[in-house]
Amino acid sequence: MNKDAMIDVNSNTSAASESVKISIIIPVYNAQNSIVATLDSILRAIKSTHEIILVDDCSTDNTISVIEGYLAQRGNIKLIRQEKNQGPGVARDVGLASASGEYTIFFDSDDFMLPNVADNAIAKLEKEKLDVAVTQYNIVYGKAKESIGMWEGDEKLFEEVRVKYGDILSLQKLPDFLTLTNYPWNKICRTRFLKDNDIKFGSLRLHEDIFPHWKILMNAERVAILNDAICNYMLCPEGSNVTNNKSQLRMQCVDAIAELYDYIKSDKRYDVYTTSFFLFSVNLIDWAKENIVIDFKSALVSKVSDVFLQSSYSDLQKVFHTNKYIHSKVCEYLVNKKVF
Repeated sequence: MNKDAMIDVNSNTSAASESVKISIIIPVYNAQNSIVATLDSILRAIKSTHEIILVDDCSTDNTISVIEGYLAQRGNIKLIRQEKNQGPGVARDVGLASASGEYTIFFDSDDFMLPNVADNAIAKLEKEKLDVAVTQYNIVYGKAKESIGMWEGDEKLFEEVRVKYGDILSLQKLPDFLTLTNYPWNKICRTRFLKDNDIKFGSLRLHEDIFPHWKILMNAERVAILNDAICNYMLCPEGSNVTNNKSQLRMQCVDAIAELYDYIKSDKRYDVYTTSFFLFSVNLIDWAKENIVIDFKSALVSKVSDVFLQSSYSDLQKVFHTNKYIHSKVCEYLVNKKVF
């Protein structure tokens, strides 16, 4: 347990005598306006025995008071209070260290869990003796709350899996599936698998979910694919979603891909994912350049160049023979070309 955390647990322990099938870990920070709807959606969505672990990252609003209302009534909800603000990644890691469920899902404090999908994922994992299930999601966009499904690229990946491989995917057959958007809540994992593979989100404030997303999928090898949405992802262009953050913190996407590339290079088993890594990285950086204030664009490109300069000739050859467009983009970053 993180030394900067303390635990508040409801005195009602009647649920604790049952074995916990799934732990739902939620970092919370100033979530007074959303956490009620999120918790209520989870309590309605899952029939399996479950615990909800809320890790408060030093909220300054009434989040704690709202959560304490649930603690007084629910024996399966635990509150861990961080003693200093360290970001959502550290909060998730603290939550995982405390998880007792056979399975784990990382959720967010402003999204809504949809019914039955978590239970169906658990049933699939147990039937097939797998460690990881990947689900679809649904974006609820803007103030009008328009349901628009998944991002187009993710839709195409799920369709390719459905047509070619059914509902169980060997990642080595479709490495580009790793480029699926790295939301924390689109995967349900066996808790033992997460701990055995030292899955951690770490201290980045943005893009902290990239490395664990890839690390989970690369080490799972075979994953269950569910064509149902587990989550309504509430996305508002005028809201406080991290997607809307255009500050210098956006540069942390480069720190995330640097850590990921080091990990891929650390073991020959991961060579098959090299080209997909560059595809993902180029698309991410191109997006980040459009979503960071202009003062930091040049520094962002320079930082990317430093990472790509660690690439080997053989890695670049793999990319060249697989995707010449991505190879040309990588080369632009390598020479620190003004690409904005």
